[in-house]
Amino acid sequence: MPDSEFEIETPAGRDQNPTPFATLVLVVLSIILIFSVGLLLSFWVQRRFSNPDLKAVVLSAELLLLIPELLYIGWKKLSFRKVFRLRPVSLQLLAASVVVTIGLVPLTDTLDRVLQNWIRMPAEMENLIKASFQFNNPLFFWIAFLSVTLFAGIFEEMLFRGFFQQVWERAFSPLSAIGISAILFAVVHFNPWWLIQILLLGILLGYIAYRSDSVVPGIFIHVLNNAIAFYFLRIPDQKMGWYLNNQAVRWYWLVFGLILFVTGFRWMLNLFGEVREWK
Repeated sequence: MPDSEFEIETPAGRDQNPTPFATLVLVVLSIILIFSVGLLLSFWVQRRFSNPDLKAVVLSAELLLLIPELLYIGWKKLSFRKVFRLRPVSLQLLAASVVVTIGLVPLTDTLDRVLQNWIRMPAEMENLIKASFQFNNPLFFWIAFLSVTLFAGIFEEMLFRGFFQQVWERAFSPLSAIGISAILFAVVHFNPWWLIQILLLGILLGYIAYRSDSVVPGIFIHVLNNAIAFYFLRIPDQKMGWYLNNQAVRWYWLVFGLILFVTGFRWMLNLFGEVREWK
């Protein structure tokens, strides 16, 4: 596993690399920022407008996630690509990422439905979440879709597995770095009923980022996973008979998902040794 050092553009001898404490503070600031802006936008939309589609504007707060980090790397004159771990990877690794993601869907969905037996989400909250993804206006639909899938997938991977995790890998250990970044990743979703599922996904994405020394595979997984989740949240369970049986994922989809996940992940493991150098 090669070290990808930060590209410093400051006077020689002066260490400008982010410290673990600095990355933690900046990530916490990012979480506070999008939570505060999202809350303010939510109150503003509810008080000023009657159009329910404007809830898409609240979801677009994700665009502000990297503001503290961008200000920091601009101040320190650090390499954008290296700080955020945007190292290019092979097309094979991206293809393996897609296979892993498709396999993950029935597995994580089954886990979620099992956990709901012990940590049941209130019906009001479940209905509120589903209503948040229903839109009449195509423009607001696409704003919400891009915010939840593309923007969230790219920016969250750059922040947690890029900016934060790689600094902690060097300062402490890969295991602790992956674990702490996964915890922060789960916290930023502000949903205690999905905490375990998001935490496990964060651990997987962290491991992939560490082994590939890139957030690009994780971005593909994150974006595709969110897109599929977005689709499922918009469809009532009554219309999912092809996939569900008595509110449970049909066994053959579960087997199909397990085969795809194991196949895709083994493919990834074989490709992780092929690490391209920074240009």
